[in-house]
Amino acid sequence: MSLSTLSALSGTNRFHAVIVSTKIRDKKISNRKGGKMMTMLKNDVTAALFLMIALAGIASAESGAAGKDIFTAKCAVCHGADGSGQTSIGKNLKVRDLHSPDVQKQSDADLKAVISKGKGRMPAFRGKLKEEQIEQLVSFIREIGSQK
Repeated sequence: MSLSTLSALSGTNRFHAVIVSTKIRDKKISNRKGGKMMTMLKNDVTAALFLMIALAGIASAESGAAGKDIFTAKCAVCHGADGSGQTSIGKNLKVRDLHSPDVQKQSDADLKAVISKGKGRMPAFRGKLKEEQIEQLVSFIREIGSQK
């Protein structure tokens, strides 16, 4: 499996692709005899796992950075740059602190729904943000929650 193919896949799909690729390679090599081939297989599996972990880390970092940019542009006016809601608008609207257990205990699906459909005086962002951007915002909200 090529690096460009792996990097185009999402996290779970990338994991499955590496496992399937490794299993196919394992079957081909297991038909051959000799310790040298098994050593090559172990090296390939190790390299594939390392690559998978590295790509997942890069994807996560990119998602977090993108989420922060979206948050700054669309959410910080009310929620504040740190997510505490301590802006003049945030205080007036009584927005929740995104660090709070009330927010952090919500599922990703619940947070996506609030961002997409809006809630109370919070506007809906469906149609204004792509699904991927909403997911990046949820990832950033989780990141904010782990900082305090």
